[in-house]
Amino acid sequence: KRQVTSSNLLTSFSAMPQFEGVIQDVQVNKLVLSLDVNNSDNFTPPSSLNVTPGEVSTRDVCQSSLCVNGGTCSNVFYNDFNCTCPRGFTGKNCSMIDHCAFGTCPAESSCQNLQEGYECISTASFSTDNSIITYSITGALPEPVLTFDFRTRGLYGLIFLLRKGDYFLK
Repeated sequence: KRQVTSSNLLTSFSAMPQFEGVIQDVQVNKLVLSLDVNNSDNFTPPSSLNVTPGEVSTRDVCQSSLCVNGGTCSNVFYNDFNCTCPRGFTGKNCSMIDHCAFGTCPAESSCQNLQEGYECISTASFSTDNSIITYSITGALPEPVLTFDFRTRGLYGLIFLLRKGDYFLK
C-alpha cells in the first residue's frame, strides 16, 4: 500500500525504483479505479508506460540458465520458470536424481523417490493360510536395509517369516 499526496507526487515517484509486479485494487480519493481492461472496448495502454494488459512476465528468467543436468527452461507466470528434466533427473531445476527412472519395482506397485534412493509401494491382501508374497533383491546394495509397514485383518496371524535352513525368525 502506498499513499501519495499531491505535494510530494513528483519526488515520490522519481525516487522509486522501476515497478515490476501486478497492479490491482487501485483507489483514488477512496474511490475504486477499475483496471479491468477485458470489459473495456476501446482501452489501449500508452506504449510509453510499458504496460501490457493482463498478467505477463516482465523478465526472461531462463536467461540465467537455471535448469541443470540438461534440463530445458521455459518462462511461466510472473517471473517464474519450469524446467523439463531429462530422464533420471527431477526437481524445480533438475538438480535431484530421479531414482525411480532407473529403479525396478514389482508389477502393480508404485515407485516413490527418497533422498538416498527409492521405495516401492504396494498393497497386499492375503485371505488364505498359505498366502505369500516374495520380492527378490537384484544387485548389490550399499547398505542392505529392508523396511516395511504392515497391518493385520485378524488376531494372531503370521505376518513375517525369515528362514535360512533350520533357523527362522517369526
